[in-house]
Amino acid sequence: MKLAVLALAFVAVALGIFALTQPYRGGMIGFDFRTLDNGDPVVTRVYPQSSAQQQGLRAGDVIALTRLTARENFAIAYSRAGQPLTLPLVRDGKVRLAHIVTTEYTATKPLEQGPLALIVLMLFAATGVLVALRGAGKIAHWLALFFVAYAMQMAFYWYANVASSPALSFSGNVLGSAASWVNTYMLLLIVCNFPPFTSPFRTVLRRMAFPLIAVAAAVQLWIYAAFIVPAAQLTQIAGSAAPLWLQSLVWIFISIVLLGGAFEGMLRAGEDHRAQMRWVGGALILSQLGWLPLNVSLMIDPNPQPWFPWMSLFQDVPLLAIAYAVLRHRLVDLTIVFSRAAIFGFVSITLVALFIAGEWVAAQIVERGLGADVARGWVGKAVPLAIALGVGLSARSIHAAVEGKLNAFFFGKREKAMAALRRLALEADVVTDTRSLLDLVYGTVRENIEGTYAGIYLEDGNRYELKRGTHAPGELGVNDPVIVRLRRWNEPFEMELGEHPLSEALLLPMTVRGALLGALVCGPKRERTHYLNEEIDALALVAHRAGTAYELLTREGPRYEGVDIGLLRELIRAEMQALQAQPT
Repeated sequence: MKLAVLALAFVAVALGIFALTQPYRGGMIGFDFRTLDNGDPVVTRVYPQSSAQQQGLRAGDVIALTRLTARENFAIAYSRAGQPLTLPLVRDGKVRLAHIVTTEYTATKPLEQGPLALIVLMLFAATGVLVALRGAGKIAHWLALFFVAYAMQMAFYWYANVASSPALSFSGNVLGSAASWVNTYMLLLIVCNFPPFTSPFRTVLRRMAFPLIAVAAAVQLWIYAAFIVPAAQLTQIAGSAAPLWLQSLVWIFISIVLLGGAFEGMLRAGEDHRAQMRWVGGALILSQLGWLPLNVSLMIDPNPQPWFPWMSLFQDVPLLAIAYAVLRHRLVDLTIVFSRAAIFGFVSITLVALFIAGEWVAAQIVERGLGADVARGWVGKAVPLAIALGVGLSARSIHAAVEGKLNAFFFGKREKAMAALRRLALEADVVTDTRSLLDLVYGTVRENIEGTYAGIYLEDGNRYELKRGTHAPGELGVNDPVIVRLRRWNEPFEMELGEHPLSEALLLPMTVRGALLGALVCGPKRERTHYLNEEIDALALVAHRAGTAYELLTREGPRYEGVDIGLLRELIRAEMQALQAQPT
């Protein structure tokens, strides 16, 4: 499974890059049409300054495709730019031949095949690979196949636009349609099963998912057959030519089904999946709202409209929100990815800007101070080299300054929370009683983590009792899996998803001289994301220093248990005086 997803993702990206580097070869004749029952198109509108207008085509002309061979029909359907075509026209009961040279089909070129779309394709492919490598279970497999199939669909359709021959263009369209059937089926399965709850609608949808895709595939293949089998023969076999409106109607119904599933999932999602469904459900709704008007328009008029590229891109881009949800929730932390990328990007921009600005200023000084001839000589060549050397030597300090500013701007709240935890670790050893220590540790941790709860467990005989915290079991036995793991490995870990009361929580050992004194527990984050390494490090330091301070207080006796030290000293002095006053 993983190797297949990796291979398909590589093919999709490679094919997309290849298509982007090739000239657009889709051929356009230059007229809109409607289809008669026998499959012949009737011209409804001729585009100004098109090949069709130059050859005298008019609204009402019938293109007699039934008079052509299958090969001639195929060449017309998948014509390339600059390809000569001969069309039999029926006008006023007379047949004449129109010799037309197709022009570049620009209706879908600007947006559907460009750098922005290639970035979308690469994001889909990369997300599919990440899900395949990091995910587990049916939902992860379906998601991986959905993302990779979507990337394959985009790549094959692009290839159909740049293919050098009608046969290759036809192959690209067929493969792109097959990829669309796969990704739509995966999407239906995901809507049926995520979030995990049952309902009558989901039961019906689960049963009709495969038949829906089978119907869509059958209609699409019927349409493709019309480009291979002569229209007259297809009419004899099927009773009529392939109706393009039927294809649009099937996809409209599928979009409505997906919208219904997305709405139900968002309304009935539990707390554990609410954050994911905000992205997944919202992405599906926005995407299908872009897909619906496109198919409704095609059902009314099979000719692509000028606004189609925008709606097609609008359909693709919201689905990236699903990619965000996958990366953000329980697979990888997208915050790290974005923050690192942003930092290195800003550092690169800063270095380039400093070099350009420094080189320009220095060049102006040299040219105006020493003359243009000197500026064109070795001095002019040495100045950029010196500036580049200076910028390079300062790269480390520039990187640190930029990173500090960006972290303060984007992650200021997190930095303050980490500073509060580190400060708590340094202050724990000066607290004078255990009660104040536990209150201070619990309150600070609870305020500075994104977890749903926090807790402090301390050893009490043959069990570990919850001293501070809520939403956690009151005690853990010495043989509880959590305690056993902490005692054995003595390192923080996140509990796996399961039936344990501390499922998905972060456990941090409070160890003193190799013995497990207790544990600091941080519940799963509200958005179900992993704790970052810097958060774990800060919390681990708090757990260690708090455990050491607690053990020291309990070992030194009850004088730290809320007793006024000054009063205790007065009592001891008075007792000593009383003892001295007694007779020997």
